[in-house]
Amino acid sequence: KKKKDVVVIEEDEAEEDGEEEESDNDDHCHLCSKGGDLVCCDGCPRSFHAKCLGVKSAEDLEDPWYCKGCSKKRIKASDERSARKAAKANGAADSDGEEKK
Repeated sequence: KKKKDVVVIEEDEAEEDGEEEESDNDDHCHLCSKGGDLVCCDGCPRSFHAKCLGVKSAEDLEDPWYCKGCSKKRIKASDERSARKAAKANGAADSDGEEKK
């Protein structure tokens, strides 16, 4: 038989409906290091207060939401994919007998 993982949480961390919620994100704000109501990044374990992010409410953020560090990584990865696709497309055009500029 396999053992089941047991997650122990503090009473004040339990959901109101009695269900326990698991999170891989930090339980403190990455910017101010305090706990409370946090917005969790969907790309890494970092969490933030909406106020620390400069927004009034978490509802003002996109869903899924990515912190600045993850957003930069995602943009860079997207740019690299686009460059590879363009290079591949140009290579295919070159092999079709079109002249290179």
